[in-house]
Amino acid sequence: MIPLHRQQERPSGLRRGSLAPRSDSAGREHSRLPGHAGAGFDRYGGVRAIRGKRTGWFHVEEMEGRWFFVTPEGNAFFSLGVTHAAECIRRDERSLFVSRYGGSETRLSEFFLARFQEWGYNSAGYGPLPAMETKFPYVATIWTEGPRSFSAGVQSDNTDIFDPAVRERLRRTVREAAARHAGNPFCLGYVFIDLPVWDPAFRGADGQGSYVDFMRALPASAPGRRAYEEFRARRATGGLAASDEAFVNEIAESYYACAGGGTASGRPQPPCFG
Repeated sequence: MIPLHRQQERPSGLRRGSLAPRSDSAGREHSRLPGHAGAGFDRYGGVRAIRGKRTGWFHVEEMEGRWFFVTPEGNAFFSLGVTHAAECIRRDERSLFVSRYGGSETRLSEFFLARFQEWGYNSAGYGPLPAMETKFPYVATIWTEGPRSFSAGVQSDNTDIFDPAVRERLRRTVREAAARHAGNPFCLGYVFIDLPVWDPAFRGADGQGSYVDFMRALPASAPGRRAYEEFRARRATGGLAASDEAFVNEIAESYYACAGGGTASGRPQPPCFG
């Protein structure tokens, strides 16, 4: 997503108010899709003047030495999005979801889409309401397993990613979560949440150590402990220090290779952002 302080750099077609709700002759209010700002944009908000490959789904593509998001129709897309829309239901401290929107996700989604378009945003970022996902470009969120954010509690417990059973469980979790987004042309891509705790010097408030500490403390027969010992042996053979930072890089590579592979379904897929 483009930072908010760079709003002035957005394409001219994303002018404020250009995508606001309008009414037809019968007085029914409806919203124009992102690309309806003018003839220079496609239905997803892609810039027709910058052409890439038409694939039928969002992808990234290098054109003239620069990388672009490209819409399903094959046009460059400059994403300016708003994240965490769904938090308005999960963390509704003022009970507005019920008092103002009658507990209707559809009504709340219509409100968000109208405001996003009015303010010049052309995507929903990650964490949208499901009802928004067939009307506006968005980033699909997939909850994986620990280590996650500092505040995730037991959900951030470390797991032995070198264990085949854990790897299969992670692949299954990702595969099942990605299935409902596969084939949706408005999906910009997948992101795994929450933020991983990869800091090799991490110390949690409850005494939890880093992911490397966890692997090092496993029984000698555990796949993660064996992977750590093999790592130390390789580094010694190469005359390199067996630093925690180097091993956490190997953990992360294994973790994301496993999780990212879970999004594959044999159908056209948007990018996986990690």
